[in-house]
Amino acid sequence: IKTKRSFMNKYLFIMSFKDSFEFEYCKIGVSNNVKKRKQTLQKDIDFDLKIIYEKYLENTYNFELEIKKEYKAKNVKHYIFGKFKPTKKLLPNNTEWFHLQKEEIRQIKKKTRYFQLWNKKTKKKIKYTGMQ
Repeated sequence: IKTKRSFMNKYLFIMSFKDSFEFEYCKIGVSNNVKKRKQTLQKDIDFDLKIIYEKYLENTYNFELEIKKEYKAKNVKHYIFGKFKPTKKLLPNNTEWFHLQKEEIRQIKKKTRYFQLWNKKTKKKIKYTGMQ
């Protein structure tokens, strides 16, 4: 039996690809089936999309919103296709794509561990407040 609360528990994922100029684009999202979500997104992207991280979390949407707020300044809406005649192409779900460094991705992974531990201990509806 699925409860209202269980619908809040899904996989947080990070997918990435590199464009014609080797700029890396990372998508942060939530899904109950990450592989299927990748297939759907891949249809709108001209480069190989890779799943680089997925983690099942309670209150996944709360965590996702906090991460997106934290990296809002790094949000991107387009990618470049073609080196000789570069074309700007709109990213699907373009509020969820970011230029992230490897260290930032590592920090997000670390925060998921912290978030999950905190969530299990309190057993309450929580808001992620960041790690200092």
